[in-house]
Amino acid sequence: MRPAKYVVQLSDTTFQESTRTEEGGTELKWSRNFNRIHIPIKDIQVVNGFTVHAIDFSGREELVANPNARVTPNIANNLMIKGLIDEAVFTDNLYFTAELDAEKKLFAVEQNKGKLQVLIRASTASDGKSRANEGTYWGTAYRLKREEIDTDDLVLDLTLPEHQLVSLCNDLLEDRNNLKLNVDVLLLSYTSELEDYNDSGLYRDIIINDSIAWTDCYIASISLASDVAASLPVQKKEEQEEAIPLDIPKPLEKKITHIEDNTYAKALSGIAKALWVLAVISLLHFFK
Repeated sequence: MRPAKYVVQLSDTTFQESTRTEEGGTELKWSRNFNRIHIPIKDIQVVNGFTVHAIDFSGREELVANPNARVTPNIANNLMIKGLIDEAVFTDNLYFTAELDAEKKLFAVEQNKGKLQVLIRASTASDGKSRANEGTYWGTAYRLKREEIDTDDLVLDLTLPEHQLVSLCNDLLEDRNNLKLNVDVLLLSYTSELEDYNDSGLYRDIIINDSIAWTDCYIASISLASDVAASLPVQKKEEQEEAIPLDIPKPLEKKITHIEDNTYAKALSGIAKALWVLAVISLLHFFK
């Protein structure tokens, strides 16, 4: 069920549909929670970038007098996986709020018109002093809308431990064409009371509050599956018909045994004849 075109913010945790719609609103409430969404990724790129120096553009007097002092070392390796949500198999619908009247807390509900981007980067675990719990790897979801460059994209900027990212990148670089990347993301977002009641987990309408600085999201899990069918060579029909049969050795034929038997027989016959000759010669000597 698509959300109404307009919603009113009742609190940080709840929106309510407004009757200011062409169809007439049902005034459903939309509540905030971490919703788990399954994201299939296509057009995958492994990007390995490096930084060498950073520059300070502040107007401090000592930097104005000595421009070289602005430049400081910034040696780092920035490994990243980039891709797009595969909308052909993605089952959820994502929407953003767009503020119309700050005093009335009235928002329009819109879908971005551009790409659905996914960025996966390495990061260090949270120290627990910020908004995220200690040891977690948190990311952000936001709408990148710039009319001057004709851009209106949804961006999921996700993080994970460095060793996991390196492992993923190595596998993708080895066999990128036959691997499918899927990410399950915990997204702090809003679903209607009707969606929460059905709780199917599929074909949901989900609203992201774009009026705040960022929307929290976390990677729940990542799977990298091999497309076995795509990796197997396909043999054409004509090649199958002209295939060379396997060269399987035949069992020894009986005639070979017979040849061996005849050889032994001839040898025995010769020995017998020699014995008879010796016997006759001996008798002749005896009667002399």
